[in-house]
Amino acid sequence: MFSRRASLRPTAVGLLVGVLVSVSCTLGRTAPEPVASSLVVRNRSVFDVNVYAMASIAAPPIRLGTVVGASTATFPLHVRDLTAGGVLVVRLHAIGSNLSWTSPGVSVGRGMLAILDVNSDPFGDCSSSSLHTIVTSDSVPVALR
Repeated sequence: MFSRRASLRPTAVGLLVGVLVSVSCTLGRTAPEPVASSLVVRNRSVFDVNVYAMASIAAPPIRLGTVVGASTATFPLHVRDLTAGGVLVVRLHAIGSNLSWTSPGVSVGRGMLAILDVNSDPFGDCSSSSLHTIVTSDSVPVALR
């Protein structure tokens, strides 16, 4: 009887470890964060620019990505990228320059698309850039016939 109990112990320990590992792996997973909107960046400058979302003045900027000079890129916007009131504020940094620009805020929500037009001078000053929103076609109600 003693030898049978000793032979079952490693099996029980292995089973227990397997259950604990599978539970711990599933507990840390969360569903993907839903996208609140999108940001289209039209970089009309010669500089590559890093684009950041400013969720608050006190929080560090959230890097959305880099847009190569004279190109366009689209970034998803999550709720964490917006201020508490659903306002988007972006910061641009022209790579190779020590200058950055922070936009005024625009309200972003369902059916809205944020557009950032990046313009810079030869020194990387992006203060002539603009951020605005447009209504997307899928949010316009269809007329009843």
